[in-house]
Amino acid sequence: VLSVTPSFDEQPTNVEHNDNVADGQAQRISTPKDATQPPAASEILGRSPLIARLRMQIRRLALAKQSVLLLGERGTGKERAAAEFHSYRDGTGPLVPIDCGALQSELAASELFGHTKGAFTGAVGDKKGAILAAHKGTLFLDEIGNLSLENQEKLLRALESRSIQAVGSLGKTGTSVDVVLVSATSKDLLAETRNGRFKPDLFDRIAATTLTVPPLRYRREDILFLLQHARGPGNSEAPQLPRLNTSQIELLLLYAWPGNVRELINIRGDLCAQGFHEGLQKQLLRTTYFQSPDRPSLDTSATEVKTERSAGTSPLESKPIKKTKLTKETLSALLIKHDGKLLPIAKETGWDPHTLRDWVAKYDLHHLRKKDG
Repeated sequence: VLSVTPSFDEQPTNVEHNDNVADGQAQRISTPKDATQPPAASEILGRSPLIARLRMQIRRLALAKQSVLLLGERGTGKERAAAEFHSYRDGTGPLVPIDCGALQSELAASELFGHTKGAFTGAVGDKKGAILAAHKGTLFLDEIGNLSLENQEKLLRALESRSIQAVGSLGKTGTSVDVVLVSATSKDLLAETRNGRFKPDLFDRIAATTLTVPPLRYRREDILFLLQHARGPGNSEAPQLPRLNTSQIELLLLYAWPGNVRELINIRGDLCAQGFHEGLQKQLLRTTYFQSPDRPSLDTSATEVKTERSAGTSPLESKPIKKTKLTKETLSALLIKHDGKLLPIAKETGWDPHTLRDWVAKYDLHHLRKKDG
């Protein structure tokens, strides 16, 4: 049986985070301790409250064998969210990811449903499709909004009948399958249905429950953590970051990150290869101040461009900064740099710990704070 839960008769359940959160304003939440603990090797990197909540929601849906539509901008990590979903499942089958955006329309049906020998020119043998390959596991259809209307219709029939019909097997009995479906899109599928580019009935099937993978600008406290721990293409080991001074860290925190985590991984590679060079500085400044909807104030003339490398030195090491009013982004960077402790921040900035404690409260940065000891 093709398990696509909840029941198709149920109303859509909205369990997504608040997209109206202002840039850089991560929400504080209260969640059960066991629900927020990632698996031994969590697929979703981050320590922000938004990521903790996303893990909790994914875990709840996965344990309930409930299918989900993942929403989010390009590069936010929807495929990693799908892998996280699968890691919580107790099924014996695999996770089978399909990038619908990369499928040629005429070959999509073969990739999804399989084909029989001789079904079309070049079909020299039977082929198992992705849906059957995911039997007893999880099927991940990335960028499902890119499927043609014809293939959307075929997918809809498969969901309704809970069975698949391979290309070239007309007249034969369909094959029953048991998969949990995870779909993802960066498009507005509701608008696509209104414009006739996405089938409303299919939308109703896949969007009963939605989760939004938050953009990186909504969880800026994860930026430096990801720069340190994110892996490159193919999950490969990444080289060590060069040292960054506080001005450089602040630029990274203020950057709009339009490409999200995928862009961060690329910039990390650039940092490791060339250090914090002038071209990177110009890119960060241009996108921060002229394209971001929130334009934080920063004295660009005071920004230093230096590449500092030292073996065995923390990549977040910096020189003391001037005693000026600390922005939320600068204080976030300092809290991450000094492991949440105020005494070393006071020593570096010249501000007394009591004032720093007040700013932590004002900027709602308690989740980054640790007691000095």
